[in-house]
Amino acid sequence: MTSVFIDLWGFCCLGRPHKAAEREAPLLATTDFPPTEKLWEGGDFIYLGSGIYYKKILFINVKVYAVALYVEASVARRELRRLQDEGFFKGRGYTDDSLTAALNAGKFRKCLQIQMLRSATVSQFDSEISKDLRPRLEKTGDQGLLQPFLDYFKDKSFTTGTTLLSLWEEDNVLTGDLFPPGFNDFADAKVSQALPSENFCRALYDMYIGPSSIVPDGRSQFAQGALELLKS
Repeated sequence: MTSVFIDLWGFCCLGRPHKAAEREAPLLATTDFPPTEKLWEGGDFIYLGSGIYYKKILFINVKVYAVALYVEASVARRELRRLQDEGFFKGRGYTDDSLTAALNAGKFRKCLQIQMLRSATVSQFDSEISKDLRPRLEKTGDQGLLQPFLDYFKDKSFTTGTTLLSLWEEDNVLTGDLFPPGFNDFADAKVSQALPSENFCRALYDMYIGPSSIVPDGRSQFAQGALELLKS
């Protein structure tokens, strides 16, 4: 009897059954995000949590990348306490929804750190980002900003272990870059991506910390991390 196996991005092939590890592109076994980071802007950033983004292929969830959320610790703590003092959590408690809303509303630097768990082409990465980011940008009429964001990556390489950093600056400019596997000297990095748009920043971050997060387990970690920072 002929069987079907599926590769990383959903192409079905006929043949003998194979274990997933034998058919998938090289997989990064573990992703250890450091508890703190130093970036090209701001002070010390603290890790709030992380999650895995999966691509569903038929009935199989395939790991694509891991994403962590960092915030500038001292400023974020102060802002979260300010929101608390102003009654932000009154009547709704310290839930995933209220805490992630506070992360979104707070005026402090935040950074998404995406690490590729498998290699992907630029078009594959663009497709995965676009399908969730475009609808969010359309709500504010900012879908025209999607292509300039994607164009930045057209000559880049998304090999296993590649890291993408997207820093939401306090002045609502998104800065960042793509870094090769093993690179971690982000403090001295010369980033060349800059997109000045609050709506774009909010749309991108809503993908991960919003109510319809594409990494729901990660969102719960972000909320718990925010609560721990608030109480520290």
